[in-house]
Amino acid sequence: MTVRWWSRSTVRACALLLAVAAAAVAVPGRAETPFRVAMSLADVPRTWGGPDGGFEGLRMGGYTIYDALVNWDLRSSDKPSKLVPGLAESWQLDPADHTRWIFKLRQGVRFHDGSKFDADAAIWNFQSVFDDKAPQYNPQRGAFIRVRLSSIAGYQKIDDHTIAVTTAIGRYPAAPLGFMAAHIAASLVFVPRTLLAIVAGLLFGTGWGIVWAELGSVAGAAAGFLVARYVSSGLIDLQRGSRVSSLLEWVERGGWRAVALLRLIPIMPHSVANYGLGLTALPLGAYAFGSLIGQLPLTIAYVELGAAGERSLVGNTGWIEPTLIGFAALSLSLLFSAYFRRRSR
Repeated sequence: MTVRWWSRSTVRACALLLAVAAAAVAVPGRAETPFRVAMSLADVPRTWGGPDGGFEGLRMGGYTIYDALVNWDLRSSDKPSKLVPGLAESWQLDPADHTRWIFKLRQGVRFHDGSKFDADAAIWNFQSVFDDKAPQYNPQRGAFIRVRLSSIAGYQKIDDHTIAVTTAIGRYPAAPLGFMAAHIAASLVFVPRTLLAIVAGLLFGTGWGIVWAELGSVAGAAAGFLVARYVSSGLIDLQRGSRVSSLLEWVERGGWRAVALLRLIPIMPHSVANYGLGLTALPLGAYAFGSLIGQLPLTIAYVELGAAGERSLVGNTGWIEPTLIGFAALSLSLLFSAYFRRRSR
């Protein structure tokens, strides 16, 4: 009788095949399969409410263990994820302050030890990261988590099931000044002011967005005007009798009203008009006032559209109103433009 000795690798292979076959026979109609993810971690991340180990640690010990106020919808792999309710059943911007978010907390939620989750529990967790005077504060954990939550400037309990979270713009009072400085620089290098108005809507919302976008637009217009008049009068070479030269002469004679009309009807690009009007004898005061009045409708339109886009991106239902206002202001500006162009023929 001959005995065949099998190698260890052969035995393992046969055992694996038998296991697969047995699983197929035991669950013939099962479509689910294990989902394995490889991670570049040297050790198991700490489970202290904000796992260490970078993003690898977060998706291993963060998303899988802890609940957040707002979650990512990760059920589909063939389309972008969107924000869905978590421990907060809804959220919206404070109408009076675009940097303040109001979260309505889900009721009836309890921790594993039976204690209830409410506004006090949510604030306790914020304090454990941001308040170094709180007894639950951990310096190492706080420093690690704050890097990911740099957009949070403050938090507040409103009632037992409602909290408010203030975002980063509220932390930086000089943000509007920075935006205006960027607006002035952008105007000098021919960046469209409509793009900057949309950015203002994204950053500051509708109310303050209109204020800062309008002031930045006027400041940028004045900067281009003064550069052309006192620094580089040869930046734009206008031939007498040309169409552009005739238009600028008409504006010069018409004063602030003509400037407002030129801004309202975008016959000439904003930055080009800034430099061109600086070559005329038009007073700076009349130029600035006319720009303020004439630019306002389009500023309102694009700031409202920017604010609507920001609200839509974060899943807020309040995007409809600014969208309608934006398109109404844009339509009004276009109607004025069409009317005056027809009259000028």
